[in-house]
Amino acid sequence: MSEVCVELVGKLVGEMLGLSKEELSPSDNLISLGLGSLDIMRIAGLLTKNGCNVTFSELVSNPCMASWVNFARERSARSSSNGSPLLGSANYSKGDPFPITSVQHAYMVGRRDGQELGGTACHAYMEFECGSLDAAKLERAVELLILRHPMLRARFSDDGTARIEDKVTWKGLTTYRVEGAGNPDSRIEGIRQELSHLRFDIEQDDLIDVRLTVVSPKRTIMHINVDLLAADVLSIQVLLEDLAHLYDGTDLAPIEIDFMEYARRTGIGEDARNEDREYWLNRIDNMPGGPSLPLKAPMESVKRSQFTRMEYLIDSKSWKNFTEKGRQIGVTQSMGIAAVYAKALSRWSEDKKFLLNLPLFNRKPIHPDVDKIVSDFTSLILLEADCANAISLLELASQMQGRFQQDVAHSSFGAVEVLRELSHRCPNDPKKAPVVFASNIGTQFISNKVEDVFGPLLRTVRLSGDCSTLRR
Repeated sequence: MSEVCVELVGKLVGEMLGLSKEELSPSDNLISLGLGSLDIMRIAGLLTKNGCNVTFSELVSNPCMASWVNFARERSARSSSNGSPLLGSANYSKGDPFPITSVQHAYMVGRRDGQELGGTACHAYMEFECGSLDAAKLERAVELLILRHPMLRARFSDDGTARIEDKVTWKGLTTYRVEGAGNPDSRIEGIRQELSHLRFDIEQDDLIDVRLTVVSPKRTIMHINVDLLAADVLSIQVLLEDLAHLYDGTDLAPIEIDFMEYARRTGIGEDARNEDREYWLNRIDNMPGGPSLPLKAPMESVKRSQFTRMEYLIDSKSWKNFTEKGRQIGVTQSMGIAAVYAKALSRWSEDKKFLLNLPLFNRKPIHPDVDKIVSDFTSLILLEADCANAISLLELASQMQGRFQQDVAHSSFGAVEVLRELSHRCPNDPKKAPVVFASNIGTQFISNKVEDVFGPLLRTVRLSGDCSTLRR
């Protein structure tokens, strides 16, 4: 088994980098050669799936072939002798309340009225430019989608638990008609503003909503809202793909594992969690808060939050040059962009040393159907950015990469828990980390199948509740 995993390491790395075995030196920094964070996550997942229980944090902290080969040999041998602890049967009864994750709890608090910049749900809003759609077929496809994915029927309670509703309670397809309207673009913008700030009743509603705006017989806009309490970025990709197949009439194979069973099988051991907690507590007194950004008005005076999506496109030549400079110093594309983000924030922040909140999306491949599950697998880690002393962008990126590689190995005690500890220590002036940096560079968000069925994605808006408000 161990030699199989050793071969697998070489095969996966070679395929992702486009290099042969002979071109891979045992001591080469694989990030410098071009491996990104998502590549390393995939390698960790495939190794675990093949009997080598290794984590993303271990691989990203030791990004060279020699270390990865050692992991493959040691972990495969241990797995063969002891059996995999992840594949035991789960003691779970359908319909029972189950504990929500710390990130879900933070989303719940941040969406409440009365919180600073609260009152807005953390959700994804998407629009597709469709031709003509069969509304009845689409409505049936959405109903089947909600039945297929239990977390879309989840009901969340203030006691920190959720349960799965047996039946679909979605109210059905809403259709807006703007044909012949005096100013259809204005009507569409009004619908967009309403739907992009939609807030589900998480105690009563199914957590997906689909609506149509009919502009003409040959032009329809499909609006999709998904609450991030029920779905992370990969889950949204799964939902869109499944919806396209269900609309086409495809019979999808059942999913043989759900999120509740996954969570029970992959719980972090108490010793490891305590070790990670100790790591963060040893640093906590010297940690900064989030960036101190200028405000037009006091936070407490804001009665309703409005989020606006902004975008900037970089040409391929500039992106290639940027990526190459990162490789030369062993920095991934995502961490390079994080450094640019931090530099931009530092221009406006009173504090040049601050925390960013980074989401991690890492599913453990304990079952062949894990990638088909829809739920929020997100965990958060706090990353320190020190932009003081006028250091260069390359130096900052290198520092942040090193800090991340060290900290991610202790991510079982996540950002929400660290912020709670900070709040307990300074109840009168709790530190916050409300600024989030998320990256899914290297993934195709909308598949060819989805575009073939529903047309191109017009826009997407991800609205974030304020995780930093969690103080309990």
